[in-house]
Amino acid sequence: NLVSHSDNPFVLWWFGAFQCMCSIDDLEQSQTDTRAMLNSLIHAAKQGKLQQQTQTPVSSGSGGSPMAASPPPRSPGSRSPGSPSPRSPSLHSQEAAIRRSSSSRRPSFSSPTTTPSHAAIPQFFFPKDRKQQTVELAHTQEIRQGFTASTTMNLSQFSEALRSFCRLPKFVGPMLFERFSTDGELNTSAFLKFAVSQFAGYSDEERLFHALKRSDSATYLSPDDWVPVMNGLLQTHPGLEFLQQTPEFQERYSECVIERLYYSCCPIASYRMRLKDFLLGDVYSQCIAVDNEEDINAINGYFCYEHFYVLYCKFWELDTDHDFLLDREDVLRLANFSLTFRVVDRIFKAAPRPLVCEVPDRIGFRDFIWLLMSEEDKTSHTAQQYWFRVLDLDADGILSAYELDWFFKEQMHRMEVLSQEVVTFDDIYCQMLDMVKPDKLEAVTLRDLKRCRMAPLFFNVFFNLNKFIQYESRDPSIVFHERNTPELTDWDRYAKQEYLRLSMEEEEEQQAGVMEGDESIDAVDMPEDAGVH
Repeated sequence: NLVSHSDNPFVLWWFGAFQCMCSIDDLEQSQTDTRAMLNSLIHAAKQGKLQQQTQTPVSSGSGGSPMAASPPPRSPGSRSPGSPSPRSPSLHSQEAAIRRSSSSRRPSFSSPTTTPSHAAIPQFFFPKDRKQQTVELAHTQEIRQGFTASTTMNLSQFSEALRSFCRLPKFVGPMLFERFSTDGELNTSAFLKFAVSQFAGYSDEERLFHALKRSDSATYLSPDDWVPVMNGLLQTHPGLEFLQQTPEFQERYSECVIERLYYSCCPIASYRMRLKDFLLGDVYSQCIAVDNEEDINAINGYFCYEHFYVLYCKFWELDTDHDFLLDREDVLRLANFSLTFRVVDRIFKAAPRPLVCEVPDRIGFRDFIWLLMSEEDKTSHTAQQYWFRVLDLDADGILSAYELDWFFKEQMHRMEVLSQEVVTFDDIYCQMLDMVKPDKLEAVTLRDLKRCRMAPLFFNVFFNLNKFIQYESRDPSIVFHERNTPELTDWDRYAKQEYLRLSMEEEEEQQAGVMEGDESIDAVDMPEDAGVH
């Protein structure tokens, strides 16, 4: 009491030092007791008496185990709960009370605790974005059940099983059968190993993507991966049987379908179709629809033969020398000279995309597919990116007033030649800015054009005068028809109209040929004096 009421700092310092020395002695004694207890436990374990010793209760104040009789040793730098602090006595008393309350809530090591087993913890992490393990096991059992029922399986049976148990189109069967067959017989064990690793636990779209890859480690599909699939489609689909007598058209049809796949799925023309591109392109649903439909033209999509017919005939009409290459003069005649000279020159300079044709200043059939589909359907993302790169002279991602004026000057000249009312660039540019409403004034970006949904009109104003005039004087019935058929794209409507026109022209030519043949036959059969009366 005398020390606690003293205000002399020297007395308080000596009193704190004395208590620290006492706590150090207690700590050393506790360490000695603990060391002796551990030695006894080790000695008992060596003699095989640990179980009896641990089960025998040790007399203590709390009736617990020896480990519960004293707290575990702490680090030498820490103070014991009873050691005083060099601070004021009031603070020391508060700290001691807090420590006593926390130690009273500390769980006892002597109380038994039950640890849950590892098997009771459900799986909560699935790598590679897979579904639950139960779904994967169900898929594995389904695949094994479908392909182990018969020891021998021919191509038709394998294709049916592939469609029933793996939910893949039948025309993929010839490709997989050739990969996992020896001497015309399916190697069931090798295919099951592939199917379980690539199909089990995955969605139907992912299964088709994995089946098309030539290598299991590949992360994308190249155009060469689609060639065996197209060969299987040409061999098995009833709507393409008429092409079996013309192998050259089979090759062109396959080339057109593959190019259209990459046109829709890979706008940057990288020819690397990854899983994300495969899913966005809706390739799986197109393949299943074609597999279920006998009429290949009933499905408007990648595999429609009418679309291939239009593309090939338009290319053949422009290719006057029939060397299967187009020059600048040939492309300028497209759609009655719709495109301007400057735009065509940008296309041949590979501004919108790298040209596949290796001949200088020429474009081939694959390049023409990108050109015609982008010209006739400017609502697609690929077409908008295609024409934006054509107009972007400095490739900075912005269409400036200088660039647009440079292209519009040729349009003004065409207006004068056609005796149309000439519209100045200032008026057109103000109207285009009001229509597009770009984020930055006088800086039109591709994002602005996609957002305003008026990209077709914007592009036609600057390099396609025919379509610009048609838009200004369009028929309301055509607009009404387009609104009533929202499932059709601009390319679908154009392909249907052109296919009807080309079919009628072909029929007229055939009829004219028949009539000429009949006239020649009549002339041969007519007697010499038949015309003299």
